[in-house]
Amino acid sequence: MPLNQLLTETDNPGGLKWLTGKLGMPAVLREVIQAIAQLKETTPDTIARVAQENFSRLIRGDPWLSDLRVRIPAFH
Repeated sequence: MPLNQLLTETDNPGGLKWLTGKLGMPAVLREVIQAIAQLKETTPDTIARVAQENFSRLIRGDPWLSDLRVRIPAFH
């Protein structure tokens, strides 16, 4: 997948706790970012930044999320 299309997600933040007793979110997301960075031969910081930029671009024109964009500077 090209980096300009990359997003990270969790389908069920409570699922890991149910399965293992460990809190899954956000710790598991850090592990996912680390794994993607290794696969893409880059740094976790780069993957986190790219995913945030891609998400911001994805929601930029969504009127339902205008309040979110105002409160979170990274989404301007």
